[in-house]
Amino acid sequence: LHPMNCEFAFDENTIQATYIYDEAEKDKIERYEQQYAAWDKADKSTKPALKAYASMVHDNDFLGDIQKIVNTKELGLTVEVGLTKAQHSGKKVFLSQSNFIHLYNFAVALNGRYSHQGQEDTPEVLEQMESEFEALSLEYKLSNIGQAKAFAGHLDAVGCFYTDRPVDFEIITEFTPEDMNIIGPLEHGRWLKEHREMGWRFGDSYQSKAEREQLRLHKCMTDAELTEENIIRHYQELPEEEQGKDYLPMNSMLKLLKQYEGVRIYRL
Repeated sequence: LHPMNCEFAFDENTIQATYIYDEAEKDKIERYEQQYAAWDKADKSTKPALKAYASMVHDNDFLGDIQKIVNTKELGLTVEVGLTKAQHSGKKVFLSQSNFIHLYNFAVALNGRYSHQGQEDTPEVLEQMESEFEALSLEYKLSNIGQAKAFAGHLDAVGCFYTDRPVDFEIITEFTPEDMNIIGPLEHGRWLKEHREMGWRFGDSYQSKAEREQLRLHKCMTDAELTEENIIRHYQELPEEEQGKDYLPMNSMLKLLKQYEGVRIYRL
């Protein structure tokens, strides 16, 4: 049982952190509390447990662990728990999942897909991809990691998912043209939103990539409101060469992912 949210209340010289649990788990929590009460009155041989919840109540080991590292006397820090009904609408939760290291590997492969299309899968290529990724500016590293995170949504839209667990589904070796027609606009929309948040705007009055970076202008940006309809229209108006940047390297990325142990892409 793990919290699904945390709320902070700041007052004069106090910070109250309330970790929110799903009230649908109320029966499990009540059963734990009964077991704890029985244990507290008995010989206390085997203390009952309930994952994160148990650490935040009674002895509050969670707060105790914080106090071992940080002097909280001046903060007035308290930790409590609360129950509420889970709100599932609007959450972008997909079947795809991986841990952080695999997300990093995913980002390296996404970056390498441009310069290593058609190359053989060798340890040398993997080492070169990682060197290229490390040489990127922080902005572009974050962009690739952001793309790796967003890819779960792209895959969900075409009936696919990625995972670092062995599952009994078909591994994807290449995307179909139909997949590409869906992934392309989705990826272009992600790219537009990300770049706008980082200060980029439409413009083509630059003579070099370095000048483009300095001016924060790009010919593939748009000043229109980024609604789903506007994004699709803008994508369709792009030259075929520019559209291809959003989907053509995807099959190369699939091959590059095989360099790594762990994350693979499957079709439902």
